[in-house]
Amino acid sequence: MATIFYYTCKMIKRYFTLLFLFIFVIGCSNRKKITVPEETGKAAPVFFPITTYLEGQISEFGQLQITPLKITTLNEQVDSSWLKTADLPLIAEPFLHPFIDSAILCKYYNESSFLDQTINSITLAYDPKSLQEDPLSLKSLAVYIDPQSNKVTRIFIEKIVPENKSTHLQQLTWKTGRWFKITTITETAGKVPEIKEEKVIWNFDQD
Repeated sequence: MATIFYYTCKMIKRYFTLLFLFIFVIGCSNRKKITVPEETGKAAPVFFPITTYLEGQISEFGQLQITPLKITTLNEQVDSSWLKTADLPLIAEPFLHPFIDSAILCKYYNESSFLDQTINSITLAYDPKSLQEDPLSLKSLAVYIDPQSNKVTRIFIEKIVPENKSTHLQQLTWKTGRWFKITTITETAGKVPEIKEEKVIWNFDQD
């Protein structure tokens, strides 16, 4: 009787041992099949398409029902003249070069945004990630948006335009639906910098 009991206990022990091993193997097998989902790639940031926006603004010049005024200031000497609407796209050409879109801004520039309560405007500012990798040669770039209407009110571009014997620093300001201004500072070795400002106004009801 004792012998039967001994073998019975031994078989039960062996059974539980095999059962434990079976459960362990199954558990390991299941763990191998579990896969951690890969982190989905973050969507690339979409920056403001500045040149495309300005192209749209320039295309509206053909619909103007008023004669634009150009005010030129050269070293503090002021002159003014009336323009034809057909002349405006050529004068506004510096705003379209270089071409500034979301793709190139995303690659070479960082975007920061903040609410400037002093001018009641949301400002989108762009700074180059590396001064050595700045294909647009931009010193400053900003877009101003009205926080109530969520519409662009102003764009400011500051860029360097190199030439053979001189360097031009251009400051471009576009006031949506009102006027644009091009300030060119020309620096030539051995000469006093020349400052030329061209402001074109087509909306005289507002500043």
